[in-house]
Amino acid sequence: VGYEFGVGMVTSSGISGKHCRDVTLAVLGTMLVCELVTSLGFYRYIEKESVIIEEQRQALKKASEEKVRLLGSLAKTNGTVTSILGDFHALNSRVSSAKATIESYRPPAQSAGAAKAAREKAAADKGREEQVEQLLMEIEDLKSQREKLKEERNHAVQ
Repeated sequence: VGYEFGVGMVTSSGISGKHCRDVTLAVLGTMLVCELVTSLGFYRYIEKESVIIEEQRQALKKASEEKVRLLGSLAKTNGTVTSILGDFHALNSRVSSAKATIESYRPPAQSAGAAKAAREKAAADKGREEQVEQLLMEIEDLKSQREKLKEERNHAVQ
């Protein structure tokens, strides 16, 4: 049976109040040290997690910058492809125009005798023949340019 006083506890077994107070202080001191160690460990854990979070943030930042760079490159490639397609359509228009001009020089369908006479007349007209040759060479040149543009477009798309 024990009685509690302001300074400590006196029991029937004769343990002094001072001894109880010392034990209580020792227990409280141990609890305080444990709490400090736990807090220090938790602080170190938080510090490590902060470093990991910062590394992840930096990795995300780099990935975002790479994404922006790739989008810029894609936009540039898209502009190049659009330009090549515009050139390609312009060349197609020129080829169509040259073909129409050549067709305008051909005589209408005639009988065999009339066709022969028309061919002889065309052979006599040297200026016209040279013009047709020039147009044919221009068509070949345009076809060559068109093929080059197709290759550039395919390369740019890849």
